[in-house]
Amino acid sequence: MKSVMILLSLFFAATSQAAPPPAPAQAPTPAPASSPAQATDSPMESILTEDMIRSLRDPFQIPMIFLSQKEKPRTDLEMFQLSDFRLNGVITGPKKTKAMVTGPNGKTYFISVGDRIGIRSGHVTSIRPDAIKVVEYDIDEKGRRTPEIFEIKITGEVQALSQKEE
Repeated sequence: MKSVMILLSLFFAATSQAAPPPAPAQAPTPAPASSPAQATDSPMESILTEDMIRSLRDPFQIPMIFLSQKEKPRTDLEMFQLSDFRLNGVITGPKKTKAMVTGPNGKTYFISVGDRIGIRSGHVTSIRPDAIKVVEYDIDEKGRRTPEIFEIKITGEVQALSQKEE
């Protein structure tokens, strides 16, 4: 019994001692530049070529389409989703047709073909007496812009005329 007590006291004494400080980290030495004539050690390196590796998108980088666009000042029409707008009426004239829409903030806007609307860089493509047609762009995982066509009807509904292809 006495020997068991001694072993237990030694065990608890050994585990309660502070661990020695970790050794200082050494700076990694740069790997020597490999020439194309050298054999690769990893099976993945033999499968993937440099061109294939360069073509892969880094998930931590902003897609190039976002970097290439210059940020323009946004209007009130570009601050809300298309489903938040309500078409009140269409005003026809001898030269131009305008649509009167109400935003979720309660303001009324007069828009014409080509005006930007929606949070996804949409623009008005046509105005009819019962609806306006808007093209918005969605950016996929590879940074490509795919258009989606929506129609805001005078009844208040927003209908998607085309979906992106999966």
